[in-house]
Amino acid sequence: MQVKTLSVNVVNTTDMPVLELGSCGEAVKFLQMLLVAYGFLTRDFISDEFNGRTELSVKNFQTVHRLCVDGIVASETWQKLAEVAAEPHN
Repeated sequence: MQVKTLSVNVVNTTDMPVLELGSCGEAVKFLQMLLVAYGFLTRDFISDEFNGRTELSVKNFQTVHRLCVDGIVASETWQKLAEVAAEPHN
C-alpha cells in the first residue's frame, strides 16, 4: 500500500469526525497514515477500521503529547496531530 503525502489544515481540524474504537471510513485511514508518519503505527496496520491497534497507537500519541489518554480522536487530539504535522522536520 502506498501512503500519499498528507496535508493537515490546522484551522479545519474542528471539521474532523470524532473517531473511536469501531469507527470506519476514510477519516480512520487518514488518522492511521498520520500515526504511521509519526512513528506510532506501522504501515501493515493501515485499514479503514479503528481497531485495538489503532486505539493503542492513539493512546501512545496522546501520552507523548500530554493529552487526555482515552484513545478517542476528538478535537484536542486532531489539533495536536495537525500541530505535529506543521512542525519543521529535519
